[in-house]
Amino acid sequence: MRYLPLTADEKKKILDLCGVNRFEDLIQDVPADLQLHSLLDVEGALSESELVSHLSELAEKNPAAKMTCHLGQGIYDHLWPTVLDQIVNRGEFLTAYTPYQPEVSQGTLQLIFEYQSMIADLLGMEVSNASLYDGPTSVVEAVLMSARLGGHKGGVVYVNEGAHARLFDVLETYLSPLGFKVKIWSADPKLLRSTHATARESAAGEPVVATVLQSPNRWGLIEDWSELKQVAGELACRSVAYLPHALATAYFESPGEAGVDIAVGEGQSFGLPMGFGGPHLGLFACRSSDVRQMPGRLVGVTEDAKGQRAFCITLSTREQHIRRDKATSNICSNQNLMAVRAGLYLTLMGPDGLKRVAEACRIHAGLAAEAFRKRVQKRFPDLQLLEGDGLAEIAILVPPKRALWFDEVRARGEAAGVLVGERVAVPKSSGFVGALVSAFTERHTAQDIERWSQILAGEEGVGS
Repeated sequence: MRYLPLTADEKKKILDLCGVNRFEDLIQDVPADLQLHSLLDVEGALSESELVSHLSELAEKNPAAKMTCHLGQGIYDHLWPTVLDQIVNRGEFLTAYTPYQPEVSQGTLQLIFEYQSMIADLLGMEVSNASLYDGPTSVVEAVLMSARLGGHKGGVVYVNEGAHARLFDVLETYLSPLGFKVKIWSADPKLLRSTHATARESAAGEPVVATVLQSPNRWGLIEDWSELKQVAGELACRSVAYLPHALATAYFESPGEAGVDIAVGEGQSFGLPMGFGGPHLGLFACRSSDVRQMPGRLVGVTEDAKGQRAFCITLSTREQHIRRDKATSNICSNQNLMAVRAGLYLTLMGPDGLKRVAEACRIHAGLAAEAFRKRVQKRFPDLQLLEGDGLAEIAILVPPKRALWFDEVRARGEAAGVLVGERVAVPKSSGFVGALVSAFTERHTAQDIERWSQILAGEEGVGS
């Protein structure tokens, strides 16, 4: 984006509108000792080409940008069609942060309309909004929507123990000041999955606003949406399904098929770069009967005065500039550019393409599991591979006597240019001190998987 400075005439016009003669008059209330009266002592300006070269040199100082990434945990190293980058820059999709002027945003609004249709279909729900900020904040919105639908001003929110640690952090940050209490829905210490039996043990005698189940969970396992539905029924609360890797819906049962009330997710796997943590995309879908309490925006299609097909913002219950204190959300209207990119990705890939990507992730994760058994477990027989159905991640359970192994493999991996995985907590009663969870997608090659297993096994010449 080019920086366009104001001309002298433009500056004068602004000062006239403000009723002052000089810029200094605008800051007269700032104490004199806090005002800058001379130019900053900085180096002279660079030309555009020099600046690009300088920024490239700075970027080279970040070694993680070139590392092979197996971190996962809600952010995955996927590929996307090359044409996506070209299409998303077309003029039809150029817009402000979010489309306030529908008459000049028809291309964007049409794509958001189609995006909503595809997300609703993927999640098995009746209606989707125009997107939210990211996955974790979408869970917050789902809880707040559940409270409004149930007439609650606060209460207990149960979240499965297998949810990502940062999801708990986001929920605590947003919900605690509003009178909500976040509690853990325990996981079975052997299966590392949540069941209605473990929920009953956790939730005894407390009124619950919503129950949240994340799948795939932090250990990479697919959870059972029917368990969520049963638990929510027993606790008389709304059921919220959270998909941190939304690609899972291309292969496994969608939340809507199990009758879940609200389905949310992280859309980063739909053509969005990892971006060192963002910006990403929040997915949000619910039943039509609850749409008035849905946060964000809803784009619809109608006819204009000439009888031509036209797109417009049909529902905007969230907007503070319209509803102020009655706004249903205060996090994000819609993550417009990311939603446009995801909508284009889904259009280019189609249902068959998405399923092929999901299958490739499962195959590569399976190859990694086999490499672990053959190479790593042969040297460290006390390391245990977690068994269960997953999409793109495998978990290696680590016993107490091998606690230092985490730091050793991470150091070897970084020396070899590989981020081998994430250390993840496990239930204390499991008998392990943690798990190394590693992610594999269609991007990772057979050579990547072999190198990963060599690093974990501590073979000579790798990572040194």
